[in-house]
Amino acid sequence: MNICMITPEFKEGGIGNYVYQLSKKLVEKEIKVSIITRGDRKPTNKAVIENMNVYKVPILPLNPFHISIHEIFVNRLLKKIESEFDLLHLHSPILPNVSTNLPIYLTAHTTYMNDTYYNEHNNIHSILDRLQSIFLKSKEIKSLKNSNMISTVSSTILQEINNYGIKNKIIKVIGNGVDEKIYYPSINNTQNKYILYTGRLSERKGLYDLLDSMYYINRKHPKVKLYISGKGPLLSTLKQKVNKLNLDLVVKFLGYLPFKIMPLLYRNAYVHVVPSYYEGLPTVLLEAMASGVPVVATSIGGSRDVISNTVDGFLVPTKNPLELAEAIITLLFDSDLRDRMGKNARTKIINKYTWEKITDNIVSDYKNISKF
Repeated sequence: MNICMITPEFKEGGIGNYVYQLSKKLVEKEIKVSIITRGDRKPTNKAVIENMNVYKVPILPLNPFHISIHEIFVNRLLKKIESEFDLLHLHSPILPNVSTNLPIYLTAHTTYMNDTYYNEHNNIHSILDRLQSIFLKSKEIKSLKNSNMISTVSSTILQEINNYGIKNKIIKVIGNGVDEKIYYPSINNTQNKYILYTGRLSERKGLYDLLDSMYYINRKHPKVKLYISGKGPLLSTLKQKVNKLNLDLVVKFLGYLPFKIMPLLYRNAYVHVVPSYYEGLPTVLLEAMASGVPVVATSIGGSRDVISNTVDGFLVPTKNPLELAEAIITLLFDSDLRDRMGKNARTKIINKYTWEKITDNIVSDYKNISKF
């Protein structure tokens, strides 16, 4: 079988990591994989990365028409190489509409309208982003309608697609994956522990609420630390808020860390926090759970699918720093509960969310819509 992935990103970012990990597993199963992804202004170029052909196709910063222009280059390339493939696998929400006679399998990681809705809209770039989402929604719906089968990473995304009026399509929840051999619990680790946030520093991630919850925690437990790993547009304003709340000694911004450091960062944490307002199914949630670290997450999106409240983590309401703080404190100071939840979290990952299981489900779908 020979698969062509079309994706807005590869290796980097949530969707990029998903495509990379899935593609590696497919190659292990002796399935050929090519990747078509965004490049820059330069002409289309091809590289071989880990036995995968990776094509970087031009994209020009001409919003809101950048996707339409990118689409021209993608279809031009696809016309030349389409005969090599048995199936196209598209990754939404932001993707070109392709002209093809091949079967199309589409993975919806989020829906574009909802993804942009939760971003801040107090500067010209974010306002333009919100406006262009209206234009790009029509392209997203067209891609969904042209697909032979659709998988989503969470039940919330499935419902959002249904709300688009997509009919007569097979739509299923498959989820996201994690490498349980890289992310695993610590053994006899005696290092100091901390609360951990990993991810993009953006509006929809609920980071202001996290800092407010840290203010409550600090008043009762001044030695507890919060480590924030990631980069994004809110960094400077988050630092200002930390200073305003007098949390400079307990909140540490780690920046964007190399991949090889992340497993150890998870492993040494007491609690991992996902305070988002909107998510598909965040990879960081699965990475923490695979590491045996209980997660406190807002009750949204894929977090609701994965976490069984009070069994392998806590679910709390969005925009409620006090409840967030109380759940974190409970785990910080109840070691038996923390250990039990951590073990349950790891077990759930092994049973449902390894890349091996996700890949097997997707390969089964490939066979159902192609000649194999």
